[in-house]
Amino acid sequence: MLPPSKCLRHPPPPLPRPHPHLHPRRALLRHTTVPSRRFATVAPARERVQVHVPNGSIDVDIHYPEPSHSPCLIHSSRSALLFLPRGPLLNDPQHDALNVTTLRSTLACPVVHIHYRYGEQHKFPGPLFDVAAVYDWLVCNVLAATTPSRSSREPAAKIAVCGELLGGTLASTLALTECRPTEPAAVVAAAINDPVLNWVDFETTSEEVQVPRTALMSQLSTQGILEMRRLLFRNPADYFDPFASPILFFRAAGCRVPVTEPAAQDAMSEMDELVQAEQDHLLPPELRSEALSAVDSPALRKSSRRFPSKSLALRLPRFRLSTGIESELTAQATEFQRLLLKAFDRQIMMKSPRLRDTERTSSLISKQMVVQGEVNGLGLWDDSAEGRQRLHDMASWLADALND
Repeated sequence: MLPPSKCLRHPPPPLPRPHPHLHPRRALLRHTTVPSRRFATVAPARERVQVHVPNGSIDVDIHYPEPSHSPCLIHSSRSALLFLPRGPLLNDPQHDALNVTTLRSTLACPVVHIHYRYGEQHKFPGPLFDVAAVYDWLVCNVLAATTPSRSSREPAAKIAVCGELLGGTLASTLALTECRPTEPAAVVAAAINDPVLNWVDFETTSEEVQVPRTALMSQLSTQGILEMRRLLFRNPADYFDPFASPILFFRAAGCRVPVTEPAAQDAMSEMDELVQAEQDHLLPPELRSEALSAVDSPALRKSSRRFPSKSLALRLPRFRLSTGIESELTAQATEFQRLLLKAFDRQIMMKSPRLRDTERTSSLISKQMVVQGEVNGLGLWDDSAEGRQRLHDMASWLADALND
């Protein structure tokens, strides 16, 4: 993810010499976020902290596991779950509270609820920066993960992410980019429900009916998703970026970026800065963002991209995708599953050349790593009996993934 220093309005103060194994972005956040704290012998059920992020600070609620799960000191935890709420569409704090309660009662690790910012004053990539900052704060201040892994197979600490709608978008991006096993911590599992995986899919029509934003944000419809897109992005080019539309890590958008006003084209957006910084830090040269290249590209096919390349040393985490058959987002989840399966097959064969002649074995392993389910209705993690059961099943899956 992008070093927060790239988006600070003023240069940060001189940094202490970073730990030799600590990522430069993590070294910065270790210096700029709230100091490390010694936790009480008996951790409270919940603790709210403020984490300094680019251009401000956000609230983070740490829900500690029930004593029956983990009676030991919380600062010795080697795993954690990041919970990312829905965002502006179908926002419901009561559902969030119910979900966190279920997660806390099921998992034997802290559940970290991130109150990331979004809206007119916090356009993309602001929500990404907030989540990335909390991720690094978690690694440095909560998890016992300040030393690198001694194994190339397993990180020193394991992180799982889960999210719904916009939270599912952010969880997917974090899972795809923070999964390097040689880091002090890495994402090993992602549970995402009704995620927006490709904002490009939704086309604006000239026959749109003018409906108040509050009404649009209360329904999971194409118009509601389009209104959320208008709220989150300054320019169309911004949602052609893979960090905003995770499916585009694996393939080209297949269409041109809509033309924007000349003034908007001349000004370099924060998403452009994100692209440039990530090309140096994470992405191989061939994975240039659609935000910068699609306008001039003569080829508009949905051509495949080999992500992650071997040079990135990433190991894709497990994914659990879920949607409702009536959801506008089901087709995206199905495509995302197919692209993930191909990426897993490729990683398995690169790791074990002997499996190249055993395609069936490789496919079976991949299908264990990527699970997709569809249910009746919209499939939301809501307060219905079905929604509670879906959330409980997801929490049990996360617990198994963190314990492997």
